[in-house]
Amino acid sequence: MSVRFCDTSQLHMTPRFSRASTDKFADLHWKVGMGGVPVLPGMAATFECEAEHRYDGETIRLWLAGWCGSLFRL
Repeated sequence: MSVRFCDTSQLHMTPRFSRASTDKFADLHWKVGMGGVPVLPGMAATFECEAEHRYDGETIRLWLAGWCGSLFRL
């Protein structure tokens, strides 16, 4: 799993990842990260994690993950 942080110039991408979709990475340039997860180049920060627990609520899904690595754009 990867968690991406965007800066203000990338805010237009947030709706893509906040809504249900079958392929959130369609038409995007991405690279394969640790464990085969998609990583978007140029993000302000990316944390690559391994999912350890998943909790499903009525309106939210919570993942608890162990940290594996990180990439920061300077």
